[in-house]
Amino acid sequence: MNIHRLTLKAQARQAMAAARPGARRMTLFYLLLTSGPSLLVSLFLTNPLTELAQLLQAGLDAPRAILLALSNTGAVSLFVHVFLLLLTVVLDFGYELWCLGTTRGGVGEWPDLSAGFSMAGRVVLLRLAVLLYSFILYMSCLMVAMLISGVVLMSGTVGVLAVLPIFAAAIGFALWRILHYTQASFCLMDHPDDGVFHAMAESRDLMRGHGKEYIFFLLSFLGWSALGLAIQFAIDAALMLVFGGPSLLAGDLSGAMAAVEAHPAIQAAACLLCWPYYAWLTPYQTMSLCRFYDALRHGPQQ
Repeated sequence: MNIHRLTLKAQARQAMAAARPGARRMTLFYLLLTSGPSLLVSLFLTNPLTELAQLLQAGLDAPRAILLALSNTGAVSLFVHVFLLLLTVVLDFGYELWCLGTTRGGVGEWPDLSAGFSMAGRVVLLRLAVLLYSFILYMSCLMVAMLISGVVLMSGTVGVLAVLPIFAAAIGFALWRILHYTQASFCLMDHPDDGVFHAMAESRDLMRGHGKEYIFFLLSFLGWSALGLAIQFAIDAALMLVFGGPSLLAGDLSGAMAAVEAHPAIQAAACLLCWPYYAWLTPYQTMSLCRFYDALRHGPQQ
């Protein structure tokens, strides 16, 4: 079965144009529900993961850094950020469900975004199961690569650079296998009563033989993603000029970045300025992926 990227993306654009309520309005509402609370919380509470990253960069060992990050941010911050993460997972599922229904010619409604709450346990369990499987597979491949590389290096016939292809092959194999579970969320939407592991097995069956097509399909959005990063970079550069001008004139880039980071409200505003662009890109990408899923399940539709 040949999957034509241009056809699927054209169908996604048609679905966006026919969506009621409008795809951009629905996406802005979705972004408000997911990113909005995080931006608001960032004004008052420090993210434990951000604190952990800074401590690791400072040279602390992982166990001590974790304990210190939790101590510095507090239990309230940890609870709030975990809650927001779970909320985002469930709302992501609801948004994808709305996009899937819209691309199939259905008429979506605002409450569709909350559809994931009725099966929140299965949604979260699916995300955790895929992440756990991906982690175990990735680490297993790395361990095998390390073992083979150790044996090769002990032979003394090759140098260190010669084992790099072994690690590249191990990582490539792990990512290739992980791709088989990219359709699990859509499978759960179509058959919610069959359970999480059935959705994963069904995704694996659908993706068998289509990994390359899926990779090229994702790469076809690379230009749009790069444009989004360019917009974000331009906004960040403008903020550094405004708030970190003296540091930039002195050649102190880190000082200019620190000046911007000292104003969480400004950082939140910078994110909001990108929303109009992502209000178009997000439904375009998501509905295109929905069309890809339906092409796997039912075959390409003209």
